[in-house]
Amino acid sequence: MDPVSALVMEQGDRHHNEHIQLARLIALALTQPPEPSNSTQRQAILHAESAGALVDILRGQYQPPNSSSELAQLSVDLHSAEASNPSFQKRLGSSLDQVAQLKLHLETSERECHLWKREVNKSVGLVTSLRKALTAFGAELKQARAAQTAEVTATQSALHAAELMIKSRGEAITALSRSIVERDEAYKIIQGVSAKHFQQLQEIVLSLDDDGSHKLHHAKKTIDEMRETILRQKRVISRQGFVPMHDPHMAVAAGAGLDVPGMDPASLKLNARLCRLLAERFPEVMRIPDGEDRIVELRICSRRSGSAGVQA
Repeated sequence: MDPVSALVMEQGDRHHNEHIQLARLIALALTQPPEPSNSTQRQAILHAESAGALVDILRGQYQPPNSSSELAQLSVDLHSAEASNPSFQKRLGSSLDQVAQLKLHLETSERECHLWKREVNKSVGLVTSLRKALTAFGAELKQARAAQTAEVTATQSALHAAELMIKSRGEAITALSRSIVERDEAYKIIQGVSAKHFQQLQEIVLSLDDDGSHKLHHAKKTIDEMRETILRQKRVISRQGFVPMHDPHMAVAAGAGLDVPGMDPASLKLNARLCRLLAERFPEVMRIPDGEDRIVELRICSRRSGSAGVQA
């Protein structure tokens, strides 16, 4: 047979017997109730461990307890309890002392706690004022940092502007240095041209007669015109190549496309003749007041058109 089936059958039999014993117990209790004066039977009923034991007790089939052995055990327990009572009393006294000390410590702790609470209440205002001061200090620090940042930014901008100005000044100085070099070269050219002019004039003067003839007079006049032209060229160079409009001869020469600083004697003679011709032909254009600037444009046409003019 299967063990599980056997166990189930055994448990079923046990439950069946318990039901039978319980039915007997109920029937016996209803038919034969215990007498109230039988205290031994009542004690046995209270100490019964199963339904079968209750049925046996109600039928009178039980062994009454041995009261002498129980009394002996109770007297032994009483003696041991009396022996351990002084130690318990001593422990109780020490416990009471500890309780008193703990109460004292508790009272002291409560007083200190009350004092700490009062100090904390006093410190709340101080902490609040300190926080306000810290907040104000933080705001001032932030403003100071912003001001310093703005100052640094302005300084950097000023430095950048100064760098740009220095760069522009450097470029201007470089341009001026280049202009000075060009003027020095132009001066050298003018000096060479002047030396050549005076050499040629001296040769002309030496080749002429001393009888005051017309050729000598014309040579002196030519020398004077060349000297004035050279002086005008020097003034042009001193003005960095800008032709003043109150000097009509140099203006017309520049308008005609002549290279003023580097002209040879033949070009100088042509320049003087051209200036005289223009002054005679266009007197209203050549009359330029002092301090006034004027742009002169020379337009030369072919003979077939039969027209020529100067536009100011």
